[in-house]
Amino acid sequence: MNLFSPVSTVALFVICCLGEYAHAEPIPARSNYLLLDTRVVSKTDNAKLELGTVEKHNANPLFEQTLPWEVDISHLYANVIFDQQAQLYKCWYFTRITAWRDDLSPGSLLANEMEQGNMATLYATSEDGIKWDKPELDVYRYQGKPTNIIMFGNHGVGIFKDLREANPARRYKMLSGRMPHGQVDACFSADGIRWSRRVHVFDARGDCHNNAFWAPSLSRYVAITREYPGSNRVVMRTESIDFATWAKPVEVLRGPITAQTYSMPAFPYEGVYLGLVAIFRIATDERVHTELAWSPDTVQWNRIAAGQPLLPLSEAKDSFEWGCIYAAARPIVTPQGIRIYYSGAPGIHSWQEGKLCLATLRHDGWAGYTAADSGSAATVETVDIPSSGKPLSITADAKGGTVQVTLLDANGTELAESKPITENVTKATVAWRNNFDPTSLRNQSVRLRFLIKRAVVYSFAFGRQ
Repeated sequence: MNLFSPVSTVALFVICCLGEYAHAEPIPARSNYLLLDTRVVSKTDNAKLELGTVEKHNANPLFEQTLPWEVDISHLYANVIFDQQAQLYKCWYFTRITAWRDDLSPGSLLANEMEQGNMATLYATSEDGIKWDKPELDVYRYQGKPTNIIMFGNHGVGIFKDLREANPARRYKMLSGRMPHGQVDACFSADGIRWSRRVHVFDARGDCHNNAFWAPSLSRYVAITREYPGSNRVVMRTESIDFATWAKPVEVLRGPITAQTYSMPAFPYEGVYLGLVAIFRIATDERVHTELAWSPDTVQWNRIAAGQPLLPLSEAKDSFEWGCIYAAARPIVTPQGIRIYYSGAPGIHSWQEGKLCLATLRHDGWAGYTAADSGSAATVETVDIPSSGKPLSITADAKGGTVQVTLLDANGTELAESKPITENVTKATVAWRNNFDPTSLRNQSVRLRFLIKRAVVYSFAFGRQ
């Protein structure tokens, strides 16, 4: 049974004319190369970078506000992980509160404080990521009964499980805005439920989805938050070695005031960093959709097909996701593909009812190269790539078309040509004509030239089967 219904392909793109990027040295070896990374591509002809196709789950919405203290969870600012150790999906999400604050009391597990504002962080779990439970915990009580509230008085939290952390008490990490806005706090937990007291770590408005992650290429934590200079919302970045001492946040992405960069959950993925940018269409219809951005270093961010959504809104005005879509932090990579959780809301940007939803994406399918003029083939050539001598594999959608790869040395001399690929493939080994043996190229620099006809190429790798 197919649980997913496809939405229309997001055939929206950045046109890439024949161009070259200067690379004096081969880029460092990595396990996988995304073609959306401009450092990988040397030149193109009749090629465009096209956004991927998401599929929205037939079970959407996965959960909605059903509890007395879930007054409006419109943005959710969801943080979803799959805990390998517990074999459990875990979700932390946001709600605004109103009169029920007077009915709230600390439970036996409370380790932090009851103060600040009218927001709370809630907790849900799932065995399959589709059917969710809101557990009864004794951190906070409502009218004397257990709730799924794990923290009170914080705004737009970012939570993740840090597998690098040696101290079990700091295994789960949180960044949180506070009320009134202007400061961002950090705190820690051993289980994601009982949290230490919040400590102020840097100044920022932070009234959005604050999120943080370990940046492997930088060997430090990076946090993404928001500032609101004048009348325009902008994306801010800061960094830390220990999650306690943070640099002063600096602006890294800004949209026009008519289509503002509302928030941007960001995460490392296959040698780059990706951001799911919420765009507030303040000048047109006041709806919010989600776009894609990428960065080589978490500092320089580049929007892919700016103005075009990766997670499109519904155009049915009675839909629960007609008005706003905000991506959750850190999509989850599964053997079947990439899970992108998000919140859907029926109305324009405002406090309102919200729902947790799910979309999926094929592996590496964030964006890929295809022909700008579909009547002719596209050519994409890489920069010099260090070869391991292991088999070349590619990820592409080629059903109904073809992809062919030519292998060149660092001087541009053709070494081998592949047999055509004519199916949709994920990390499929390339077969070479004339029984060419790639092991002879170990520790040499090579280039790849892709000939693309009615197909899309997303990525390639050496040695991944």
